[in-house]
Amino acid sequence: MSTTMSVPEKGGIFDALRVDSNDPNDSLREESSVTPKIDEKNLEYIGEVLERKKSVVPFLTQTINQLALVRNEKMERAADLICTLFRLPHGSTDCSFFRLIKVLRSFGIWENDPRLKQMFDRMKKHDEENEDCRQWAMSQEKFKEIIFPCTILISRTLRNQLIIPSWLEFTQMIETIFESCRASKEGEVASYIPQLARQSPHTWGMSICTIDGQRFSLGDSKKNFCLQSVSKAFNYAIVASEIGSHVLHQYVGHEPSGRLFNEICLDSNSEFPPNSVLIERNRAKICSKPEKMGKNWLKTSKN
Repeated sequence: MSTTMSVPEKGGIFDALRVDSNDPNDSLREESSVTPKIDEKNLEYIGEVLERKKSVVPFLTQTINQLALVRNEKMERAADLICTLFRLPHGSTDCSFFRLIKVLRSFGIWENDPRLKQMFDRMKKHDEENEDCRQWAMSQEKFKEIIFPCTILISRTLRNQLIIPSWLEFTQMIETIFESCRASKEGEVASYIPQLARQSPHTWGMSICTIDGQRFSLGDSKKNFCLQSVSKAFNYAIVASEIGSHVLHQYVGHEPSGRLFNEICLDSNSEFPPNSVLIERNRAKICSKPEKMGKNWLKTSKN
């Protein structure tokens, strides 16, 4: 077996993990041919942000339709359309960066998204040069200069081309489920592992990150906790992103159902490699950088 690194597949869930702040578009999936409609909750919120409660639907629809016609190589035109959308009302020619951020958040895209780093670096420089930013209001030329590196991501977000289109509606449903589960006091903290035994049973938090980078958190989401077996999924995704799932699956596959995760047992009749990443000994394989070990790694994984 050759140890040459193969190129991972583009457009999948593993590709979404490979975020390069120098290329904000590196992790974007292939677009859908149909632009999903923006739900009423999002429209109402965007209307409030843009101070266009009555005219937000035709105004936003017109911008979205025009953005959909702009190809990636014509980002100048797309950036101009975004500038128009975030121009301050009452005849002003200035644009509001603050409003752009609020609208992006309504779609689940946060300020600390690494794909927006170049944009915020430019905004930081603008802040340092201008003491009175008037809630980040600036000329259209400056606004365009700041957002330009992230134009494709912003355009896709505004056109609702993210994996979960009705984001505000979705997060409200998640919050309802989260609060209903909070009342459950059943079960107890595992005591057989010291790191787990030290955890408080009253801690309750959750975080969501979609393959398009939409994020949402509730409760004690910033409190550190021991990942344990949850880390197996992350390790698998990282290695698959680095070497490609087609290469990784030469070493690991899945275990037949009905087995315990720590049982030392293989199914010789299975057409798939019985080396599941969810059982203990194969977690170690995933962490051993198979592309560097080559034939010896493959031989070890089959013994």
